[in-house]
This record gives sequence, structure tokens and C-alpha cells, in this order.
Amino acid sequence: MVTPDWFNLTRAWVKRRLGSRGITLPFLVGALAFKKDNAKPTLTDARALLNDMIAHPVENYITVITWCGDIGAPILAAEEAPSQLVKPVGFRSPSGDWLSVAFGNDLQRRWESADETQLIESLLSDAEAPILNGTYSRDWKSKSYRAFDPSEERFISETILASTLDTLGDAKS
Repeated sequence: MVTPDWFNLTRAWVKRRLGSRGITLPFLVGALAFKKDNAKPTLTDARALLNDMIAHPVENYITVITWCGDIGAPILAAEEAPSQLVKPVGFRSPSGDWLSVAFGNDLQRRWESADETQLIESLLSDAEAPILNGTYSRDWKSKSYRAFDPSEERFISETILASTLDTLGDAKS
């Protein structure tokens, strides 16, 4: 089974200790645009990505969206299902067996909502300026967004471009 790029990026980000728990939505959207020859992403692309996470979850995983105080922004993490969250709020997987996307209690309190639709809209609103400005990476020191640096571009290339090239090579064999 081929796993989606957003999942591979999310898992690799934590595995490589580039972040302790997860990755921001602007980073994911920017990384996917980087893969498409730096096509300028829009909020529609961010919404499509979230809809993909909801409608096509990776089997036995849940995307958990929480607040990260270290960087002062919401982050997304791919965790094994079922979620360990207390009273999770989110979107059910197509099978209905578990939530495919869930919001942490900290984010629910921060955005004063326990409604998954409102929480998605708040997440998109939070990510809008960095996505439209092309500043996808959150700097933990300044707690502001900036353009990808060369090490992040290398991470993206190694994580999702290499897998694409491997798949193309396998198809030719």
C-alpha cells in the first residue's frame, strides 16, 4: 500500500526529530506545492488536503491536531488509532470505526469550540496568511513563519520526492 505524502512527511518530521510531536498545516501544504515544482498553493489546496486526511486515512492511524506551545501554532501528528485523547472531537473515518482526524483538548479550549467543522475553519484561518505568503515554515524562536530553508527543502525532497522517483523506477522495471 502506498501511503500519502502528507502522512510520510508527518511521520518523518517527528522521526528525524525536526519537531517533537508534529508538523504545521502550512508546512504540509508548502511541501506538497514544492513537490509540484513550487506551484503557488491556495487555501483551497489546504482544505483539499484536510479533506483527504478525513476521507482517506492511513489504516490504523489518526491525524491528531493539537496546539504546540513550543512554536505557538497548531500541529498535525499521525498517531496510531484509536486516539488516546480524552473525549476526542473530530471526523469519523469512512468505515466509521474510528476518527480519522481529531482535535486535541488544548486546541478546543484555545479556539473555544468542540465543533469539528468550526475547528477545521479555525485551522484554515490560522494557516491562511503563511500559505498565501509562501512562508510555510514556523520558526520556533521568533514564533513566526518564514520561507523554507535549504535543509527543509532537502527533507521534503528526501521524504516525498525520493519515494516518487522510487515508484517511477519500480513502474519501469
